[in-house]
Amino acid sequence: MPELQKIIEKLTNDFQEIARAYMACFGCKKLSSRKDSILCWLLFAIHLIEPKERVVHYSKGFWNRAPKNYWLSINRLADKFKYGCDVNPFLSKSLKNAMLDKRADLLWTDWEIHHFHLNEEVSVDSDYSKRSDYVLFAIVGDDFVCFLDVKKHPPLGSPDYADSELYGIICDSWPNLIDDLKNFAPDKDWSKEEILQFRKQGLNVCYSHNGKVLALGGNFVAGGKPIRSIILRDKIHFEIRKLSERIIECTEKQYKNFSENDFSLKMDSDGLKLCFTLENSCAPLSSPTINEFFNKKWLVAKLRKNEYKHCEN
Repeated sequence: MPELQKIIEKLTNDFQEIARAYMACFGCKKLSSRKDSILCWLLFAIHLIEPKERVVHYSKGFWNRAPKNYWLSINRLADKFKYGCDVNPFLSKSLKNAMLDKRADLLWTDWEIHHFHLNEEVSVDSDYSKRSDYVLFAIVGDDFVCFLDVKKHPPLGSPDYADSELYGIICDSWPNLIDDLKNFAPDKDWSKEEILQFRKQGLNVCYSHNGKVLALGGNFVAGGKPIRSIILRDKIHFEIRKLSERIIECTEKQYKNFSENDFSLKMDSDGLKLCFTLENSCAPLSSPTINEFFNKKWLVAKLRKNEYKHCEN
């Protein structure tokens, strides 16, 4: 009978291989070569938007601020959200280097605001749309999306991604999306340059708007990565350990001679499965974390190179 640690190591290696396969199919070549592939995949995957129907909401004065020459592209993007099409090609390409570049979408990490390029032409080679001079800033929920503003595309690492005007729009248009910390006194109004420096150093701060202290931020760890990705990685390792303990508990009663190599994690059209060679059987693996980042049908279809196409309008 193998030691518990050997089974844990075997299943962890299998998980790493599957994570690398996911990153490869999304074009994250630099990430797929990193040692902690599970964390790298989660750093990328938490930004992804599941193709599903969403109600589109517009901020106060949105159409007065949006450049008229982008109205058609904005409406087309809105239709993609409404009809459950894939909007991931319009996200930032910097996400593919999320583990390597601390500047990779700090706006989303801090305030969970995505920015979308407003160009319909998607490159077959890269799976991303051509970059546009203006981008749309939005908050994406499970069944809704809030269009905040359209601004000229700032260069990577620019303090314009830390402009307090964006969270001010959220406060004024959808105050229910942000918790009001009523027992806290308002702090100073941070400049966008100061906010950018906080982000780069992985510091979490509160923000003030119209005399209220708001629970924006709080998503960084000291290394500058989203805390959610670290928590999710730890959950997966905890689930691997529990699974390994269960394997020993159930198998040692029936088989005297088995090794860690008799077990493996594999993907099929239904998602992640644990396979046992001595019984030639496979059982599905399911947990909230595994389901969200490994078993979603659209992810599995892309991984298995099934025909998953962007919706045509």
